[in-house]
Amino acid sequence: MSNESSSTPPAWLPDLIGLDGSWERIRSRLYDIYTREIRRGLRFQGLPVIPDGRKSEDEFEDGFWHVTSRTLKKYNPKVRRMEVERIYDSKRSARLRWVVAIIQNATSPEVSVFESVDDKSGRLRTYLWLEEWGFVVILERRTLPKDPKPDYNFYHLVTAFCVDISGFQADLEKRRDAYAQKKQLPPKREQS
Repeated sequence: MSNESSSTPPAWLPDLIGLDGSWERIRSRLYDIYTREIRRGLRFQGLPVIPDGRKSEDEFEDGFWHVTSRTLKKYNPKVRRMEVERIYDSKRSARLRWVVAIIQNATSPEVSVFESVDDKSGRLRTYLWLEEWGFVVILERRTLPKDPKPDYNFYHLVTAFCVDISGFQADLEKRRDAYAQKKQLPPKREQS
């Protein structure tokens, strides 16, 4: 399975980010891009897109880690249970600017947009899948609790990642096809 297409990418898709240098320089460069391009003023379907601003371990927001790292599950024999940690993902990080481009170009024919209920949270999520280039952005529409304006909605940026595991691709295809069937949309045709 490949997440690299042999055809020409859409003109709106930015080049990959160079990730040379020390980890500190790479992280600083990625965080600068994240702050300038994702955290400020991004919109989808007329609503703000807001990443997770919580800080769980260091000075960087959880939203930053969800678009630059991946979850690794491993067994810890000392406590006899699985533990989860986030590890740097160079492929995801190199495509950080793709998050903004895909959201801004969601109506492009290269992007499959569909909704599906998340198995864990039970919340409805919106998937923006640049299928031919193996990258997906996942958003979740929310309402701010206790907001004086009860109609203030926004999209929470859940994550974005390379679809580099066949199980991910199969899951996305299943969700996309179920959405198309529910909405009575024509099925996505294979591109030649």
